[in-house]
Order: sequence, then C-alpha cells, then structure tokens
Amino acid sequence: EAPDGLVARLEAAIGSVRYAVHYTHASSYADGWCSFAERVITVRAALTGADRAAVLCHELAHALAHDPART
Repeated sequence: EAPDGLVARLEAAIGSVRYAVHYTHASSYADGWCSFAERVITVRAALTGADRAAVLCHELAHALAHDPART
C-alpha cells in the first residue's frame, strides 16, 4: 500500500496546478492519462493505493512537463 496520506497529497498537488482528478471504472490499456485540453487527470479506480499513487505521480509529471499552457 501507499504511505498514509500520499494519495491525498498527490491529489492536492494536482489541484494546485489547476487539474482535476477523475477516477473511472472504464477499462483502458492505460492505468491513467492526462488531458491537457480538459485539465483532467484520469485514473483507473480499481488500482491499489500504491499503484494509484504511482499513476498520480506519473500523470502529474506529464501535466508539469508537457502542458502547452505551462510553456
């Protein structure tokens, strides 16, 4: 499992860069994805806490490094 509070802190960090976090039950080849146009990070809801934290961190990195609005 993820350390206590880590998922909530990552969700807050995502919110601080004006992205929303959405959890979905839809099946996909990816565990998460970042929509720059909609400013939403979507994560597969069925993930464990540790996997959820890893995906949130990965997608936050996309939002920070590749968002056209930040360049």
